[in-house]
Amino acid sequence: MKMILSTVTVLALLSTGALAQTMPSPSGTAPSPATGTTAPTAPASALTVNASPLENGANSFTEGQASERFREAGITAVTGLAKDADGVRRGRGQWQGRAVAIGIDYRGTIQAR
Repeated sequence: MKMILSTVTVLALLSTGALAQTMPSPSGTAPSPATGTTAPTAPASALTVNASPLENGANSFTEGQASERFREAGITAVTGLAKDADGVRRGRGQWQGRAVAIGIDYRGTIQAR
């Protein structure tokens, strides 16, 4: 009985992490940092690209995990992923209809340039 109660308690605690997620603005738009105008928000499942600079650090993402993160962010045709000297996984891909250099740091921050 203690085992079942402990398991249920742990599962309940783990499921509360979803409550801390950021919700999109009610209008469906978010301010654009560059222009101050509004732009459509991305779907809740999409990861943000170019939200902040990449940081050096020990990257624990495998090549497959990094590829999946890029796909979730809308970057396709991901190739040549490799860790650089700073621990950032870098490669090439297609984003918004153009070929770009891509990178992901240890925090999961994604860049496409």
